[in-house]
Amino acid sequence: MNSEYAGYRNYLCFTVTKQLNNLHHIQKYSDRQQETHDLISSLHSNGLGYRKIAQYLNEQGIKTERGNIWKNTNVYSVLKRFKQRQSRINDVREINYEVDVSSMRVEYL
Repeated sequence: MNSEYAGYRNYLCFTVTKQLNNLHHIQKYSDRQQETHDLISSLHSNGLGYRKIAQYLNEQGIKTERGNIWKNTNVYSVLKRFKQRQSRINDVREINYEVDVSSMRVEYL
């Protein structure tokens, strides 16, 4: 080894960046939440309005997740939030990002 370079080490340095959207855990609805959503969705697709659905749920003794009675706004929110969640999962998780590699450089230590 040449004494002029003794003690020095050459390192090739660069950075690789990859952005992913599919590593996040998707929290699933509980069985009760899923059943309630399916019931609300079914009633709504059969032509019932939000007030009638809320009235039906209250008559059946079904409570909201927090144990309250149903109101038309709760029914609307369940349908809206489910649709937003599905859209977010389908749209965002499917995006593929390019791998970003920085320029290479040599460092001496």
